[in-house]
Amino acid sequence: GMTHLISYVEGSSGTEWVFLDHKAHLLTDQYGHSKVPYSEKMTGLWRRDVLKDECHGMTTTGGQTWSSSVALCSYLEGCWPLLRCPSALLELGSGAGWLGMTLARNIADFAPGCSVCLTEQRGGGALEWLQENVARNSAAGLPLSSVRTAALDWSDWSEVPDTSCSPLRPSQLDVVLGADIVYDESGVTLLPRVLKWFLQENPELVVLYAHKLNRYPIIDRGFLDTLAEQGLSHRAVAEEEVKSAASQRVVVWQIGLEERTEFLPWSSVLCP
Repeated sequence: GMTHLISYVEGSSGTEWVFLDHKAHLLTDQYGHSKVPYSEKMTGLWRRDVLKDECHGMTTTGGQTWSSSVALCSYLEGCWPLLRCPSALLELGSGAGWLGMTLARNIADFAPGCSVCLTEQRGGGALEWLQENVARNSAAGLPLSSVRTAALDWSDWSEVPDTSCSPLRPSQLDVVLGADIVYDESGVTLLPRVLKWFLQENPELVVLYAHKLNRYPIIDRGFLDTLAEQGLSHRAVAEEEVKSAASQRVVVWQIGLEERTEFLPWSSVLCP
């Protein structure tokens, strides 16, 4: 996997630290004799040079890169080893494609076999804009050979879905991602159905969704209620600083089947 740097220490030591216990936040030396607590700190190892071109003449919100995409990228950078070297990822509602392309270009060296599928709805020009952005960044020399684009329309889940609704079968995937894709009633009602289908087909799937909390409080409550109605549970695995109960902030939720999900540990990578 990728080398991760950790800043934690007061003083210095010549000991070679070789084991990291993420849950207990302890570093153990090669002999197992010494354990030292550590704290996570972002080191900015991932390159974020994907072009962020925006398109305002669309009927969807996919014409720009939203803050939750950037936050989810930071979470993935800091917690990538916890995902156990996934070989296939799918992003829902990829928009301009910044998150998926940034992920793909950074794992190209140490996970060359990992594929990243970016999806968008068929209508409104979203899929065409996504494809154009991938082509533009590929032409600029970014290593995006692992990226493919495909249509995935949540409205297909308004009735009983089948495998043709998704460009990849859930059994082919390890991780499903999404960022800032619940902002209206369709997200509240349809996204939980989409996620339930993926998870029922592959209960081992890791589903991570980054959401801007308190921007639309009614939408927030409706989405979480619908998750519960669909038999899904959620847990925050990272969150920006909480300045007040009503403050707007990005939270990263892991979503899974109730009583069948082993949740990832909490990470402080989004806190200053």
